[in-house]
Amino acid sequence: GLKYHIDFKNAQNIGFFPDMKIGRSFVREHAMGKKVLNLFSYTCSFSVTAIDGGAASVVNVDMNKNVLTTGRENHRLNNLDTKKVQFMPYNILKSWSRIRKAGPYDLIIIDPPSFQKGSFAATSDYAKIIRRLHEFAAPECTVLAALNAPELDTAFIKDLFCENAPEFRYIKRLENLESFPTNDEERNLKNLIFKKGVIS
Repeated sequence: GLKYHIDFKNAQNIGFFPDMKIGRSFVREHAMGKKVLNLFSYTCSFSVTAIDGGAASVVNVDMNKNVLTTGRENHRLNNLDTKKVQFMPYNILKSWSRIRKAGPYDLIIIDPPSFQKGSFAATSDYAKIIRRLHEFAAPECTVLAALNAPELDTAFIKDLFCENAPEFRYIKRLENLESFPTNDEERNLKNLIFKKGVIS
């Protein structure tokens, strides 16, 4: 199995999200030979699984330099070649030219915080990302769009794609782990898969 640096001193944020295992598994299974873009990469667990799954390259973007440093360490912990990996410490919403330059990408992961004061609010900013996808998505690009905001349902993300990136077709929602049960799946973690170039 893969290893990750965990910060147990920080009770609120240990640097790893166990409930995202299903998303990481999807990325690992679909990474072979792909150019991957990991937006809001945090400590780069998606990048670790992508490189382990044979990705051609991964670009990690997160405005917090400290979490990217932990991300580098996570690659080293698993003896993974970081020559294929870029770490960009930028505000995504202000760095589209840098992101475009390293593309186009075959697999794009969007896993933002639902709200981060002064930098990101899902209700207003998620659409800004989806609107830009056409600028750096490869012809048959797959997108994993994640959202962990109980107040926003699956339809919220689907509607954003319909309105802002109609060239992407909704494929499925990844099923959450049984170890993270809930009475209402719409309030639980949402991992939705969209694909470009699919004829409906």
